[in-house]
Amino acid sequence: MSLKKILIVFASVISVQATGHSHPLFTWETTPLNPLDLARLVRDTNTSQHEHLFSFPGHETSAKPGQLSPGACKVFPGDNDWPSPEAWDAFDKVLGGALIKTVPAAAVCYANTGLYDAQKCSQVQANFSNPYFHEDDPTSNFFPHFQGRTCLPTANPKSSNCTHGAFPVYAVNATNVQQIQLAINFARNTNIRLVIKNTGHCYLGKSTGAGALSIWTHHLNDIRYFDDLKVDGFPQGGKAFKIAPGATVRQVYEAADRNGVSALGGICESVGYAGGYIAGGGHTPLSGLYSMAADHVVNSKNLVILKY
Repeated sequence: MSLKKILIVFASVISVQATGHSHPLFTWETTPLNPLDLARLVRDTNTSQHEHLFSFPGHETSAKPGQLSPGACKVFPGDNDWPSPEAWDAFDKVLGGALIKTVPAAAVCYANTGLYDAQKCSQVQANFSNPYFHEDDPTSNFFPHFQGRTCLPTANPKSSNCTHGAFPVYAVNATNVQQIQLAINFARNTNIRLVIKNTGHCYLGKSTGAGALSIWTHHLNDIRYFDDLKVDGFPQGGKAFKIAPGATVRQVYEAADRNGVSALGGICESVGYAGGYIAGGGHTPLSGLYSMAADHVVNSKNLVILKY
């Protein structure tokens, strides 16, 4: 199989202009939040009492954010500075209902959670080795040792207790750039640990975090093909895909097949392509011929991958 020249462009969370061309944005990228927009959003959602929790750096309101000095411990559930239920409700309002109070996937297998359901537990047990089961859950991941193994599927609901362990306690189901900005602002202003979960494959456990707020990028999975795209660092242009953060290796392969081109990728098709795959270097069976996927980055604003 010969690889046709192909360029991969990853979605940015800000508007970026390509050299001499408008760089087409996904719909969810087109309306980034600014301080004026935030003020209107707070007014429209009647959350002004908590506006300081959503503010941008340098635009704090009279109510000071509860930040600690660099190096200090993060605020944890049960601490005095942990946001009140009203603050979380306000956060959910400005997010448009995208906030998820997380529950471990196997909680339905334990009596102590009050969620025990034998039928649902059987489904969890049957699918716990399925990567797509974990991808479709806002916090579940492939490596339970990073979570502390505190809520694994069991056939005996009273054998032990299920606890959150290192699962984030809240997750933002991000479907637009504003929600990402608001999540970052909220985590910074409350001094809560922030993590990002795409597919949950991370070998280092970075998609988990006890007491954390998580940004879940699973549903940002757009892929757009360009027959001839010119960008900074590659003005001569070429065939290209623009890939959103939540797209998987399999989805990229399928898009490449539909458009008659090839794309470097790994053996595990459920890995997030534009997230952990590239961040980990981009290992591929074709590395001996075409090097690592990350070696082909030619644009530093929107990550651009050139393959030939």
